[in-house]
Amino acid sequence: MRNDYFTVGVRNMVLYRELAAILDKAKDCSPPWSDQNQWRELNRLMADWAAADAQGPARTLAAEMARHLARADRLMDGLCAAACPWCPDPCCISARVWLDHADLAFIHLAGFAPPPAQLRDGPGQTCRYLGPRGCALPRHSRPWVCTWHICPTLKARLDKQPEDRIAWLELQDAIKLIRKEIARRLPSYGL
Repeated sequence: MRNDYFTVGVRNMVLYRELAAILDKAKDCSPPWSDQNQWRELNRLMADWAAADAQGPARTLAAEMARHLARADRLMDGLCAAACPWCPDPCCISARVWLDHADLAFIHLAGFAPPPAQLRDGPGQTCRYLGPRGCALPRHSRPWVCTWHICPTLKARLDKQPEDRIAWLELQDAIKLIRKEIARRLPSYGL
């Protein structure tokens, strides 16, 4: 039995080192992992990390976060549908957003497929997943910032719906705590 634990531990150390090397290369990029080969390799390593037996508790957290995001999706979709199509400066165009390590860890731990590429290839580009009806990615595959960011227009709409506002704040707090715990479980190699 000890040999099995030892083998799994050594395998995980190797995966962590490979993952750390990719992440160290990506630190100075904006956005990180915009190179398609780097993106594929990072996601391969993240998938291996997330599938390790030791990540069972983190997968449980990710499943809980997925349930919270499904509730947030219903709330945010209604708000965004009423405001975003008429916005003169949509966040999806002006914001510098990308998937970070915690986003990817959640996606892999929850068993979702990551997007085929990072949101942008370089600075100044708009999100590649912005379509004519909004984001083409399901809520669980978007960066967390795309869900938690409430622009002034959305905030004003949310403030007019006290029950939704309270529900939103509770969801936001719960998701932030889970993300923090998932990020804590990531290898410490500059992630």
